[in-house]
Amino acid sequence: MKRLLAAILIILLVFIIGGMFYAQTNNKLDRCKTMCDESWKKIDAEFQKKSSLIPSFLAMMKDYTVQERDIIQYATDVYTKFASTKNKKISSFYAVDDALSKLLSVVDKYPELKANENFTPLMDKLKEVEKSILKASRQYNKNVEIYNALIKSFPANIIAKARGFSAYPEFSEEESVGKQKHTNAGE
Repeated sequence: MKRLLAAILIILLVFIIGGMFYAQTNNKLDRCKTMCDESWKKIDAEFQKKSSLIPSFLAMMKDYTVQERDIIQYATDVYTKFASTKNKKISSFYAVDDALSKLLSVVDKYPELKANENFTPLMDKLKEVEKSILKASRQYNKNVEIYNALIKSFPANIIAKARGFSAYPEFSEEESVGKQKHTNAGE
């Protein structure tokens, strides 16, 4: 009888410890995933600000750059096709950077555009947004690194797989700010 009671007690203890481990690991996975999602929202918000600058640049440049219609059309197309899913959005972010780079590479050809009183504040706003994107992308990548390592490590990977957790893509900081080349166009 004592052996049966001891065996039941050991089995019960194993289930309690296993349940506590499961709950703790599950909460950690949820917390890490939430941190990734929150930091992604910051990047997304900053890119929304950045993409909202495109119409201002387009309006300003149309007055000065008649022969640059292809670049202006490209930037307009990129702005209107801004994607919605995370992987597609990362590609869209790079496309927005490319469009802005192409738009602003033209600035040196038009000194009167640089002299426009609205150009400098717009460039300052772009620089501010790019600094925010860089900061947000660093935080996102840090969170993603922790989360991705957690879902790959044993035994958390078993719980992660069972709950459908999958790896997050990293965000390239260099590409996310257009390699800083176009923010210096107005200087």
